[in-house]
Order: sequence, then C-alpha cells, then structure tokens
Amino acid sequence: MDQALADALYTDVVMGGPARWVAGKASTGAPAFLYHFSYVAAARRALMPGASHGSEIIYVFETASRLPLGTPTTQDLAMGALMHSCWVGFAKTGRPACAGGVAWPAYDPAKDQLMEFGLDSGVRTQFRKPMLDADQKAAGF
Repeated sequence: MDQALADALYTDVVMGGPARWVAGKASTGAPAFLYHFSYVAAARRALMPGASHGSEIIYVFETASRLPLGTPTTQDLAMGALMHSCWVGFAKTGRPACAGGVAWPAYDPAKDQLMEFGLDSGVRTQFRKPMLDADQKAAGF
C-alpha cells in the first residue's frame, strides 16, 4: 500500500468516519458543525503531503505569524483570518459566522455537508462518502 493511500485510510478510520458519525448523532439535538482541515502552510507544502492532526489550531487562534513555520504568506494569514472568524462567531452565537460571508452549514446527515478549510475552502457535499460510509459500516455505526 502506498503512503498516500495509507494516510487517507488512517484519516478516514480514525478521524473522518467517527467525526461524521458523532456530528450526525449530535445534529438531532442541537446544531453540529463538521469540518475537514486540509490546508498546509506555504512554507511546509514541499515537506508535507497534507495537513496533520491539530495543525489547524494555529489558524483557529490566528497565531501563524508567531510560530516557526517560516514567513507566513498572505494566503497563510488569510486562512488564519477565516478560521478565527468562524470560531469566534461560533463562540459568540453558537453558529460559525465566517469572514467574507462564507457559509458553514450545520451538519445534516441527509445533506452530508461539511466545511473544508484548504487551498480552496468551502462547503463539500458527500465528502469522501463511499470511504466514510464503508468505515462506519465496518465499525458497526
């Protein structure tokens, strides 16, 4: 198995599938907001094939400019502004209110939408659906 396939499988089984299942269950009682983070800082793109677990934290707290990631680009800082605005909006209102009017819908299993934060951020419908459905079925969800 090549490394990219192994990484995708691990991400789906350990993170994506369980998060989607939890969001689906939680959505029946209150809005739940599901996301996938795929952004890699410009200085790291040649070194990393994808985003690692927890790498979104510097963008949520808008601290990319203060950490040793190399010199952040305008794109890196824009990711920080976008994510920070979403989380601050969520903290204030219970719904992510993202900068620039970017809409992040509450998760609904029937619509199966999530927000992807990446080079081209936006709402994704049925994100990795065949793989995540298979993972959830295999896990007994």
